[in-house]
Amino acid sequence: MSHLKKTKPDITANMAETDIPKLADDHNQFYLRFERPADAVIDQSPADITEANLFSETDINAALQKCVPGKASGPDGVATRVLKSCAGELSGVMHQIFNRCMAAGYIPKL
Repeated sequence: MSHLKKTKPDITANMAETDIPKLADDHNQFYLRFERPADAVIDQSPADITEANLFSETDINAALQKCVPGKASGPDGVATRVLKSCAGELSGVMHQIFNRCMAAGYIPKL
């Protein structure tokens, strides 16, 4: 019931030994993106930043549609009923913001 005895698949089973250090380095580079100080200057051009499409407009729209009206708003103070009712209008803007933040590896405090 607790699934404690489940074995996890070995992701390195089908990899060459020379690929394993590269995989570790790729993971490190991915997670180090989030360790930049708040005042760091982003050195990517807008063309590089727009290449990442981690979130689609459809996914964001679907997530906003799942908001339950009447539930507490987040730290931004925007009511969930507003997010849900304006999902179509907000999904395009949020799509650009989220993907640019992820491509740049930087999420502004605001």
